[in-house]
Amino acid sequence: MAARASILLLALAACGDPPAAPDAAIAVDAEVSGFPATLTLPASSATITQAFAATITGAAGAPVGAVALAANTGTVGLDGTTLAFVYEEQPFPPYTLYQGFAIGAARWDVFWAYCMNAALVDVYDEGVGAPRLFERAATGSCDLPMTTTTTTVALPAITIPAPTPLAGYTVEGPAIAVHHDGTGWLRIDGAQLPLIVFGDVDCSTVCGGAGWHELHTVFWDAAAQRVIVAIIYLEADRPGEVLITYGRALPDLSDPIGRRTLTATWTISAARQHHPPRAPFVGMPPPRALRP
Repeated sequence: MAARASILLLALAACGDPPAAPDAAIAVDAEVSGFPATLTLPASSATITQAFAATITGAAGAPVGAVALAANTGTVGLDGTTLAFVYEEQPFPPYTLYQGFAIGAARWDVFWAYCMNAALVDVYDEGVGAPRLFERAATGSCDLPMTTTTTTVALPAITIPAPTPLAGYTVEGPAIAVHHDGTGWLRIDGAQLPLIVFGDVDCSTVCGGAGWHELHTVFWDAAAQRVIVAIIYLEADRPGEVLITYGRALPDLSDPIGRRTLTATWTISAARQHHPPRAPFVGMPPPRALRP
């Protein structure tokens, strides 16, 4: 049973800067989201086979620190040493992007390593709850053979608060809903999973293609006792649908969502459209962003 508590939601800008015109504060009962107030997840252990082998070593500015990944697993500093696992690879010239988890006992971060040719040039990091998305310039090397690799991944148990929902988006469809307060649900494999939008990126004008908005979202699967992080894409040239992809769950390290295109209408409040990312950030492009 989710704890009943009132949460004051303030519309926050992408990348951590204050919005020019915030949405009105919204009081939301936490039980509406369907999430437990605290996410307590056991240690993760799985053998994962992927079509790439990312070996990335170097360092980025504080708080990221040292990056040491070999064959898709390793560590990222983050004001300590967190165990890390890379689970997505996305070419987006001139970059190749790698998305992964960095896990400590009381933190769950999603990070993106930006590689250009054989060099590590940037690291972006975002906590599931906190901190907001930030970037640090990096130096180092990327060895990125497209070789099928099987890796044993082990990540620690974690306890974190359920994230505060981010207001400002609405999505309405037969299989998905995002309410303006940042809560909602996704129907998947016969189950309805509650969701919370905890972060966003405005890639409407500077990231290429027709542009898009990213809703960085966490889903609670009570039946499987797992939490899934994925990105919902609102693409400017596809107003009647949304794309959900780049998902991964704890503690089982599976991808229950895959790549799903769902029929839905969507709107974005004015407060969420004022803040495109700064160069060199190009978002985490949807897989079809560079389609002809």
